[in-house]
Amino acid sequence: MCGCFTISAQGLKSLRGNRTIERSENAGYKKQNYPGQELYEEAMKLSSGSGGVKRDIYLAYEKYLEAADLGHPLAQHKVGACFYYGSGVEKNYKKAFKYWTLASDADIAEAHYELGRMYYYGQECKRNYDTAISLFHKAEEAKVAGAHYMLGLCYLDGTGVKRDKQKAIEYFQEAAKRGHHEARYQLKELIKD
Repeated sequence: MCGCFTISAQGLKSLRGNRTIERSENAGYKKQNYPGQELYEEAMKLSSGSGGVKRDIYLAYEKYLEAADLGHPLAQHKVGACFYYGSGVEKNYKKAFKYWTLASDADIAEAHYELGRMYYYGQECKRNYDTAISLFHKAEEAKVAGAHYMLGLCYLDGTGVKRDKQKAIEYFQEAAKRGHHEARYQLKELIKD
């Protein structure tokens, strides 16, 4: 298998360890002992190259997939990210949608956000702004920066909601506070106007 995949910075955050999940507030994230937990932890180490383990995205994907198929919702989120961004496996939006749906059904905040983006853009599903916004709100409750950003875009453009520049600014401010670079850019552009 060729190791020539291009992964965005956001995709890399989704694949490496649990930094984005830790920043969000997935209830019980560290307290749960899901089926396949040991496989998931091994995959995390392989994905990030931590714990004295050499980084191997292909083996990480295989371990995530094993844990996901055992019902581990965080592994399901990671498998979705692997398929979406092409890490350790060829890109496949249909499979990303499937695994992110499973993780979202298990109330994984980052999966709500990722699945919401797929509905927003109509990737492997019919574009549905109502569903996207509902998922963004679920992720927003867990303080996922990307969800705040997407809600800001919705309010800025009036996509699926009544256009409201002030609400857009508030969402962008919250996303920027959480380190979202595009939100910072949007705020600068809005302040110019």
